[in-house]
Amino acid sequence: SMMAAPDDTEHGPYDDIVEVPAAARERLAAVLRAYLALQESLADDDFDAAKRAAGELVRTAEATEIREPAEAAARWAAIREPMTDHARHITRAGTLDDARQGFLALSEQATRLVQTFGNPSDDPVRIAYCPMANEDDGATWLQRGETIDNPYFGSEMLTCGEVRVTVDPRAYAPADPMTERAAPAGGHPH
Repeated sequence: SMMAAPDDTEHGPYDDIVEVPAAARERLAAVLRAYLALQESLADDDFDAAKRAAGELVRTAEATEIREPAEAAARWAAIREPMTDHARHITRAGTLDDARQGFLALSEQATRLVQTFGNPSDDPVRIAYCPMANEDDGATWLQRGETIDNPYFGSEMLTCGEVRVTVDPRAYAPADPMTERAAPAGGHPH
């Protein structure tokens, strides 16, 4: 059958979903806001603002504690450590290109955040993709708006790319944002 029972435990591409209490979701929303400020600074070619936003991301992520449930605590720790490492790299970057290189790995962790905990913010976020970024290997990032705001090229190719998935508030990003749709808030697609 194509339909799954309401108590089905097979999430398919959503096996890694973890629900957290509202207070933890609010803290994760602050982390996501700091990431989005960094994305916007890079898209604006504003190196100083990008370094400040990366510093804010480090501070916000380090201050974000999730203790319950235990699975959520472990999953957040696995995201937070590399996220703060990559954000620190950006704070020490000597050039805008160096900062953008650090952003590539940081975006993977931000995507994991919305795959694991859902979009903690009150606004939709988009997973966007540019095939020319990362030396033509392609790269993704999260952004607020529907119009491409490319952080990897800034004004050089600001609108290069496409939105692959819109993740509504409390919805979960798919395991493969290149081919799947977002899971609705409070569940998973069938």
